[in-house]
Amino acid sequence: MSVFCHDCQERLQEVRRLEAKVQGLEAERDRLGAPEGGGLMRVHVTIPGPPLAQGRARVGRNRSGNPVVYDPKRSKDWKGSAAYLMTQAARDAGWKPTDRPVQVQVAALYPCPKSDYRKRTPRPARWHTKRGDVDNIAKAVLDAGNGVLWLDDASVVDLRVGKAIAAQGQPPAVEVTAWWAPPANSEEAP
Repeated sequence: MSVFCHDCQERLQEVRRLEAKVQGLEAERDRLGAPEGGGLMRVHVTIPGPPLAQGRARVGRNRSGNPVVYDPKRSKDWKGSAAYLMTQAARDAGWKPTDRPVQVQVAALYPCPKSDYRKRTPRPARWHTKRGDVDNIAKAVLDAGNGVLWLDDASVVDLRVGKAIAAQGQPPAVEVTAWWAPPANSEEAP
């Protein structure tokens, strides 16, 4: 025989269901690497130096004469440096590689050419319309983030990329910001 009335038993069962649900959500948060207070995770990394567009894959032959596809050295080196800096930024932000939907913003700043320098009125930043396509810049950044910011770049659901010539005296760099995408049915989704 229970010491609680019928209404109290129902409330107690509801409380236990909610407690179990909270424990499940906390376990999911820990699995995904969410912060203690909840909310969306965000990580920002600055990769110093001029942006590098992903180079075309090269084909060579291995010792047995079979064809082998490989990354150009410049692309491989840049992605290695970018991955290292992304790892440090992710560690500092408490970000773990995830397979959940991620939004990414990339800003590529090219160096201001010396021929554009002005003494009296320094040149402001402006759009870069020359070689170094934004899709190839994005590809290099997304490849560098594989296994560091996301498990695979297929989980990037929203990508915004811009490229500009830095203002006079501003160093060239690639700024990358990644954050968890809101649910597709929310008002914040694109």
